[in-house]
Amino acid sequence: MKTKFLNALILLPILWLFSGFLLVKDGDKIMISMIVISIIVSIIKNGTSIIKRNIKDNKFLFLLIVITSYNIFSYYYHGQSSRETRAFIGCTLFILCFPKELLNDSLLRKLTLIGSISCFSFVYYYSIMLHIDRGSWPIIAIPQATLSAVIAIIAFSQFTYSYNRSQYIVAITAVVFSITAILMSETRGVFIAVILSFIFLFAKHFSQKKFNTKLVTIIFFIFISIGLTLKSDIYQRYEQTRIEMSDISKGDLNTSFGLRLLMWQTTPDMIKGHYLIGSGDGYINRFDELYNEGLISKTLHDFRPAHFHNQYIDKLIKNGIIGLVLLLLLIIIPLIASLKKNNIFSDSVCGIVIIYAISALTDVPFYYGHPLMMYLILVSILTPIKVYNEKAYC
Repeated sequence: MKTKFLNALILLPILWLFSGFLLVKDGDKIMISMIVISIIVSIIKNGTSIIKRNIKDNKFLFLLIVITSYNIFSYYYHGQSSRETRAFIGCTLFILCFPKELLNDSLLRKLTLIGSISCFSFVYYYSIMLHIDRGSWPIIAIPQATLSAVIAIIAFSQFTYSYNRSQYIVAITAVVFSITAILMSETRGVFIAVILSFIFLFAKHFSQKKFNTKLVTIIFFIFISIGLTLKSDIYQRYEQTRIEMSDISKGDLNTSFGLRLLMWQTTPDMIKGHYLIGSGDGYINRFDELYNEGLISKTLHDFRPAHFHNQYIDKLIKNGIIGLVLLLLLIIIPLIASLKKNNIFSDSVCGIVIIYAISALTDVPFYYGHPLMMYLILVSILTPIKVYNEKAYC
């Protein structure tokens, strides 16, 4: 009983990640408290040997330590998001002290179902019951949809590696809830990223001759059913996108996507003189200078973006070439490591990485505390996990 209680305390950040973390605005701040408790209990129970073992077994940790160090440097040198710095410090320390054998397939399946229900409940409550605009949700729509997408891809991986009927049903249910949450949030970029991630995993299974028609048929009917249920919301978003594209083609860039194009066009001028380490929070002053020089429009200047709606451009401007390279390594290394393996955890990591990499083209998933912590914890822990090959039920 004592061992189970201690293990539960060590698992607190993981349990929170799939429950309250998906529901409350300050979930990322509360996560730090959970991490502190987990680290203390883990060291009391396992000693410093767990840290030595994780450093030896988890090569991804070295990259996290480097990125965390660079973030701390940027924070004190020219300003860096405290949210991002806090997330990297907390997650790196947690992963250093976390005994990864505590997170097994059975527990992850249960947590994924809880997470999918949490994501759906959040969106349903604020959009359907309270009729609150998605930009005013406690967790705004795009970061929330990114969280739902992570749950969806893990559930999909669990579905393809289901070994009995109950696992199969749980995984299908989690896929339905999480995909529905994404569609209800009306986030185009994240939805496209999820679709491409699904296609990638289909191709991965096909190349390994593990592809079967039953899996394709079930997933196809799931998407059709959800699409028919939410067809009015989907059509409304489609019309909005069509109108935006039409306005842009006519030269009107005062739209959501049009303003993003204008922001991206400022990149050469924004990074001038700050190529290596970026300008940090000083990008705001540079933005004003470009406006005074007549290089950006009043509409874009009044928009005053907190970020540049493209993770790669945002990182280049704020943290320079070094920051961009570290970001790319954060994406590429776990993807390469997981491509070589064929199990539920490696597939989940591949899917998560692809979702973030594609979403980063039109948003900043590594800028927000919630999706950043979700990525760091899950990718870091799931990448080195080994499982035995078993025959999947489906």
